[in-house]
Amino acid sequence: MEKFKIITSKTNIYTEQVKKLKEESKLQTEVINIEDLINDESTSLDFENSIIYFLCCNSPLVPTAIKKLESYNCYIINKQYLTKNHLKLDVQILLDKNNINVPKTYAIENIKNIKFPIFCKENRHEGIIIQVYNKITLTRFFEKFNTKEFYLEETINNNKDLREFKVYFVDKKIFLKDVTCYNKILEEMCKKISVALNNLEVFSVDIVQNMNGELFVIDVNPSAGFYLSEDGRRYFLDTLTKK
Repeated sequence: MEKFKIITSKTNIYTEQVKKLKEESKLQTEVINIEDLINDESTSLDFENSIIYFLCCNSPLVPTAIKKLESYNCYIINKQYLTKNHLKLDVQILLDKNNINVPKTYAIENIKNIKFPIFCKENRHEGIIIQVYNKITLTRFFEKFNTKEFYLEETINNNKDLREFKVYFVDKKIFLKDVTCYNKILEEMCKKISVALNNLEVFSVDIVQNMNGELFVIDVNPSAGFYLSEDGRRYFLDTLTKK
């Protein structure tokens, strides 16, 4: 493939990440808003011989965009996953079914037996996340927001000793804070995540460790911008030249 197309959105929050990906890319690179891709009926947008990377997995327009791109000879990173249009809770349920540690989740409609504090998460990437400490606060919160757009997740470790990792996964290698990470446990966990989520090729994952040393996945992002890993970003861009 000769070209690299980064698909963002007009509501995109990855401005700096997109800039670095474009500047450091070794291929001819173009940044395109998904809204323009969907609405363009001319031949002004050419995706022939291109590698496509969606940095807007949260957009409901992604499946439509992928269908449109299928008329071109192009390679779509994470295509199998993106066509499913998973919400965040869908991902946590899939991981749990594949024996990957995730925090317990709860239905908002039944909060009688919930142990506080608890996280209330919007069911989409880049959404609202708040930690709630009592039922009264939770009730007041949902006087403002639609309960169908959120889910509840247990707090793994409510103390200052909590360890949290952001790990980047590219081509079966993992990166953590600007270095290639050789932690075998994290590496195997990321490989399991990849298989569980339709052989996800590129992603970042937030992992927390409880007081007993157990690791739990709290978020998987298939639109990694590599903000915290220069090594991961460079390796990702290097892999594009081999596709």
